Amino acid sequence: MARLKSLWLALSVFVMLQCSGSNDLDQPKPAAFDTRLMPAVQSFSLARAGSNLELVFADRSSMALVLAQVLVLPSSDPPFSMGSVTFLDRISDMPGDDPLFGTHLFFTAGADRHLLYLDRAANESMLLKHIRWAQSGGNATIEALPFYGRPLAALPGDDGQLELYFESGQLLYRQSLEPGAVAESLGISISAAGAVCLLADESFQGFTVFDELSQSLMLFRKNGRSLDRTAIAHFGAVHFSALIDDGTALILAYDQPKKRIVLFQQDRSGTSFKAYPVTVANEVLCLGMFSYEGMIFFLYSERAESLSRSASYQLSLLIPRSAALRRLSYRRQVLQSGSLAIPFFRTVTDEGELYVALQQGSVRFLRLDLKGYLRSVSD
Repeated sequence: MARLKSLWLALSVFVMLQCSGSNDLDQPKPAAFDTRLMPAVQSFSLARAGSNLELVFADRSSMALVLAQVLVLPSSDPPFSMGSVTFLDRISDMPGDDPLFGTHLFFTAGADRHLLYLDRAANESMLLKHIRWAQSGGNATIEALPFYGRPLAALPGDDGQLELYFESGQLLYRQSLEPGAVAESLGISISAAGAVCLLADESFQGFTVFDELSQSLMLFRKNGRSLDRTAIAHFGAVHFSALIDDGTALILAYDQPKKRIVLFQQDRSGTSFKAYPVTVANEVLCLGMFSYEGMIFFLYSERAESLSRSASYQLSLLIPRSAALRRLSYRRQVLQSGSLAIPFFRTVTDEGELYVALQQGSVRFLRLDLKGYLRSVSD
């Protein structure tokens, strides 16, 4: 779950469209560290583990779910090295015929790490498995649960127990992870497409997902035992969501017909969203945003405009100028480019450092010193 700090966003985001597209920042591209890990699907999970990073993905060569540790070495060049690679569980014998192959949720709740993932039993029936372990280490516990459908999100219930929200038969269900719990239909039709973004803090519990049935980007938010839903836009299969400190939801979405990235910000009443254009972009495959020093950065992968017939792809970062300026503007930094698409990435931040895991064939890691980028755009 991403949580952002922002001091100026609502007042200044409207200036991005004319400022971010043409004023590129001439900064050296950070060197990428190639893990040589090859996820079987265009999806993985990334989390901090102390001073290091953890990556969870489905590996096609072993047909297993894998937990890989990437060591962060701040004084080295490159600042990464591979740690342990743990094959958690073989999850399928027919990955090519399994549309749910590699589906998992990896998240932290309290002092514990949780991994929920789909597995196939010997008779090819599906199982949902739950691994739980302390962030500080120690033995893990594993449970096999009845399979009902594709897991979308896990949120704490009123009793503190985690509740799983999942899709089955184009309907949304909820089930406590407590042993013996019964699945509850929420009476909501849904066919989820693309990534699901979890939104959870002390005052806001929910998630966003694109629904193919209504062709709408939907926000689901817990309201007691009910689940409120809000249609955000009729686009957004590629999107990213986060909360800012006051509990306001921000949703970044790609409008493919108009080739633009749009930011939706929840208004003060909490009942509707205002839309702000961010930048024009071509064939965006993945989106992200994060905050540093009270300012919001935007990250996206796209197909680059090219004079040649060969395809070119890039990962771009929109960097805010100093918030002390009367009129905020953004500059763009191309972080990576090449002939291979970048269908997926995830980020974590730590004391002014940005770590990016991106899938470009194999999984590669970047480290960015955000202080240096802010100095460059304010010069």
